[in-house]
Amino acid sequence: MTAGDLVAFHQDGEYVGVGRIKTTFEDDNEWATTTVWDDTSTPLIYTVADFIPVAVPTTAVHRIFGYADGYSPPALMRVAANRVTNRSEAIKQALKQYTAKYS
Repeated sequence: MTAGDLVAFHQDGEYVGVGRIKTTFEDDNEWATTTVWDDTSTPLIYTVADFIPVAVPTTAVHRIFGYADGYSPPALMRVAANRVTNRSEAIKQALKQYTAKYS
């Protein structure tokens, strides 16, 4: 992931937030790996800008991006550029509006 990439946060069957990658740095000493992520090997750490909390069912987001039924996203994922046919700001706004309407 690189600066400016649109990212989505997934948890328990719904997307819970969207934002943009701001800074990426390496966890050379693996402090985060051993302290925060229960020994899950994660050599890169990302900061996120423009985070917006949302509450959108997985199925609704998958329709937007054309993901197959049954796709199981990771907790944090970069939305692939070939899946974004609209400006990412418009996508963020659509997810925010969905949350406001249905929560």
